[in-house]
Amino acid sequence: MLQRILIITGILLSTCYIIVNLIFHREEFATSNEFIVKIQQFGGIPLVIISLLLTYIGFPLIPCYPAIPFIFGREKWIAYKCTFLFSISGYIIGVLKLLYASPRPWWVHDQIRGYHECIAVDFGRPSGHAFIGLYSTLLLYKCYIYDDQSKSYGERIVTKTIDLEDPDLDPVHNDVRDNDNYLSVSLYPSNKRKPIKRSSLAEPLEAQWTPRKILWLIIALILTVLIGFSRIYLGAHTYEQILLGWAYGEIFYLSTVYMVEKYVDKLFLYLYDGRHKQHLLRNLIIVLFFYGVCLAIPLILISIGEASGRIKQRWIHKVVAECGGSHNRIQAISLFLCATIAIPFGIIVGLMFAKENIMKTWGVFKLKEWFYRKAIAFVVHASIACIFLLAIPYPSYKFYYLVNANICLFLMLAFACTLLPALYKRLNLAQSDQNTNEENSCNWAAPEVSNRGDKTWRTEDISREFS
Repeated sequence: MLQRILIITGILLSTCYIIVNLIFHREEFATSNEFIVKIQQFGGIPLVIISLLLTYIGFPLIPCYPAIPFIFGREKWIAYKCTFLFSISGYIIGVLKLLYASPRPWWVHDQIRGYHECIAVDFGRPSGHAFIGLYSTLLLYKCYIYDDQSKSYGERIVTKTIDLEDPDLDPVHNDVRDNDNYLSVSLYPSNKRKPIKRSSLAEPLEAQWTPRKILWLIIALILTVLIGFSRIYLGAHTYEQILLGWAYGEIFYLSTVYMVEKYVDKLFLYLYDGRHKQHLLRNLIIVLFFYGVCLAIPLILISIGEASGRIKQRWIHKVVAECGGSHNRIQAISLFLCATIAIPFGIIVGLMFAKENIMKTWGVFKLKEWFYRKAIAFVVHASIACIFLLAIPYPSYKFYYLVNANICLFLMLAFACTLLPALYKRLNLAQSDQNTNEENSCNWAAPEVSNRGDKTWRTEDISREFS
């Protein structure tokens, strides 16, 4: 009960500041600019260097952390999930910047020095560093430090194979009656006597606070505050833009942890079981439809901003004079943030067509096999990046967003789930020799049948490592 009260309070406070900022943002922006002018008089070069270091920790270092277990680790479920959610958060930041279309401090105030300003040429409100800094730090803390670590996600997966002739099955929908633990989507039509697979995640042990966890939380919060201050000192954001970024980041974090995260796990389990294959075409059309909608929303917002004149010409002239480049650079960089939406859709489509779930493995690879796998993955992804980001010419920044950036990110994630496993298998790098027999023995063969009264169940509890 206390936890729910705290969650609701946090969301309400953040929402209240968003409303207040919407009403008084001009006054806050002007006051914050005067504050930046004053603090930039102190510290000199050492504080500038520290601020730049903190800035790069906030982005891209912390948000890119899941790439480490994603590439090198055996337990990849959390890395997939964090990558999935971080990409959505990047898209949200991009959409919010286009929605607000507000300037950065150094665009409008001549006394504010912009350090490394040509990196920060997208819209300034809300602060992307503040949003992703708070969100990614807290989510990584929850997933890798606070949550119970006694069992990996692979060990928590429980899969049951249910006989369709069981009397507790609905004869029309082939579903288990009064069973809330598994999704009610069957894998096979009722006229085929094949078992249905149902996977679920066993609930982890309730996490307990420890001095180590409290210390890491304090460090995470201090780091988040310092990242926000570094953006103000560098003239990249006003404090009202930082506070607004934190407000949106907190709302998205609380929504993720207590609502969105469980649906991402269910989606992965749905694809893991292969239940999507019963209506593969329909599911693919739905996924691509929502992907298209997500691609269109930023373009619509840019068109509205340009038509209404909210994108001021004096900002554009200031950026071009200081940094050179195109007159559309402000819109372009803000739009490119939205390209991260391709990553979650690439993961979904990749897992939909994957013959084997890339998140699981049966053993440890030999060093030579491991090295060859990473080299092949690097070549594949580098080739995709070179083709779409360098080789294909783009007539406009909107074309670059739609084609070059989006297709590049989409294919990288989709091929990680489809092309790479196929290449590994063809080159005998799918698994180490000592694990071949183990995988063959773990195929989805008919499990043992156990009788429980007049009911016949085929069950198997599987604890596996994910790769």
